[in-house]
Amino acid sequence: MATSGTVTWRPDVAQLIVEAYERCYYAPSVLTARDMVSARVSLNLLFVDWAVRGINYWAVSQVSLPLVASTDSYTLPAGTLDILEPVVRRAGADTPLTRMALSSYQVISDKTTTGLPVNFFLDRQYTPQIFLWPVPDLSTDTIEYWQLSQLEDITAGAQDVDAPYRWQEALCAGLAAKLGEKKESVGAAKQMDLDAKAEAKFQFAGGDERERATLRIVPTAVIV
Repeated sequence: MATSGTVTWRPDVAQLIVEAYERCYYAPSVLTARDMVSARVSLNLLFVDWAVRGINYWAVSQVSLPLVASTDSYTLPAGTLDILEPVVRRAGADTPLTRMALSSYQVISDKTTTGLPVNFFLDRQYTPQIFLWPVPDLSTDTIEYWQLSQLEDITAGAQDVDAPYRWQEALCAGLAAKLGEKKESVGAAKQMDLDAKAEAKFQFAGGDERERATLRIVPTAVIV
């Protein structure tokens, strides 16, 4: 028997919601419009949970931020959760930036010192900003970094979810656990089962979100 020959399967939001409700023993025929809206809220909250638990590498993209001489702070793109591996690029050469804590940045006596930036403080507010020290002395440099982004909002049932194929099972399991919390008829025992499966599926999918670069350990010679 021939296979389909395609690799395009991707359930939309409505299909994921129905699957999650079925795992809570709710048939599609009993679901109301309010149930679907409630599930979309839960799905967005599930994305919040994932955002604070670790790096989802599909939500990482490369960004180039132009610097301006004598300007110490820059507003980052909307949805930025964190920045990874930032470097200052000057004349084709990259210099790593070291992250500073707020307390370390605050005690710098002269925050107007100019030069090649080597440190940064990331203000992770609703609108994130990056503060550099020393303050850039040239307008020809850029910061090159990998941006960890917020997953795109779920606003309608006919949309695709901003998550790759390998995370679809974790999505369903996590959503089912959140929906179970809203349905008293699910019961404590079933809720414990849903929570355990959600965690297991998250850990299983998360185990695939790892660097596959080869680790090379070179011993250091010790002269006695």
